[in-house]
Amino acid sequence: VNDCLEGECEVVYSKEETQYCVYQHGKCLYITKWIKKSYCYVFDYTNNSIIIYQKDKIIYQGGYTENKGGDKEYKQLIFIPHGHGITFENNVQRYEGNFNYGKRSGTGRSFDEQGKLVYDGSWRDDKKDGKGVEYIQDKMVYKGSWKDGKRDGQGIEYVQDKMVYNG
Repeated sequence: VNDCLEGECEVVYSKEETQYCVYQHGKCLYITKWIKKSYCYVFDYTNNSIIIYQKDKIIYQGGYTENKGGDKEYKQLIFIPHGHGITFENNVQRYEGNFNYGKRSGTGRSFDEQGKLVYDGSWRDDKKDGKGVEYIQDKMVYKGSWKDGKRDGQGIEYVQDKMVYNG
């Protein structure tokens, strides 16, 4: 039971779920933070964005939508990436770009465990698709077309910064 009439108040639903709401005349106008199990969602309504933490580590920051349960990777989340955002793993940026209901889609850049760029280009349904550039240890190794996550069609392959294949 919540006795809050005005301002930000904590609403505890269980040991695993707490919401922080801004109240006016006893009604929650909007949620500022939602903690559920090991996840914490912090809302920024000015920028229509969210920061998602898992066990005190940021895992996502950016646009979002409510999870309708369709994506197995995000099945445990209440809200999922949608629009422009950044994913993190062990506090290292792993992807920055566009999402469509939790999947990388549109343009984006992926990074390895040390935060080094490994791909910059187009995505569809969480796979490289369209034009893109692949990098290994900060060196371009392929620039060209991709389909379903694989090199496909026209492209240029590089070895030690020298073009070795164009076709």
